[in-house]
Amino acid sequence: MIVRKYLFPVPVIVMMMAFFSCTPKPAEYYPLKEGNKWTVLSTIDIVGGPNNGFHISIPIETFVLGEELVDGMETIKVGGLPPNDDYFCWRIDLQGLKLCKLYRPMNKRYAIYKPPLLVFPSMFNVGNTLKKSSSFSVYSADDDTLVDTYTGNTTVTFESIEDINVYAGPFEKCVKLSGAGTYDRSSGGTFEESSTVWYAKNVGMVKETLVQTSTYLDEEDIEATITNELVSATVNGVTYE
Repeated sequence: MIVRKYLFPVPVIVMMMAFFSCTPKPAEYYPLKEGNKWTVLSTIDIVGGPNNGFHISIPIETFVLGEELVDGMETIKVGGLPPNDDYFCWRIDLQGLKLCKLYRPMNKRYAIYKPPLLVFPSMFNVGNTLKKSSSFSVYSADDDTLVDTYTGNTTVTFESIEDINVYAGPFEKCVKLSGAGTYDRSSGGTFEESSTVWYAKNVGMVKETLVQTSTYLDEEDIEATITNELVSATVNGVTYE
């Protein structure tokens, strides 16, 4: 009898099993095995600023490039071929998929997220929204000096499980997540970002829409709209195209 009072009744165990079975595992939806690669068609439109009216659609290849230590944490680097392409440093732990670092060679800067930005939580079900405070610091890649600091709040919402058709073909039962972030900049002005991302199991990101708006004290506001759609991929030895 003493043991029995510490055990869950059968209906509770069944409900717990159902809960865990319908919760997607981030590692399955963003496979970070070395050798995996993806090609997306990226379309970029810019309104405002010196590049007002800019429009381009180009294929972009990304690869799992190995490991990188970021703030003492082991991360997996994903991006284009160095040294001229962007890359991201990701980490998957018990909380989920996290962005730790973003490197942009075009402007010779990189951003470190403190704490790492949670973009695909574990223990997450359809309809859930997670809100967190967030910040990242931007550094010069030339000498590692601090350029700017962004401080604000982010949300991520599990929108649905749905089928989607992209250039690489149809993908069933994709996880659809939306995210939003609003930041104040230490240099003045604000930065806002909203996104919708579809992840296919054992494949990774198959489609992403992203809108970024930057406001400045003495410069024209800039809005960038970016759409990335999977064209082909080789993941864990399987090719999609």
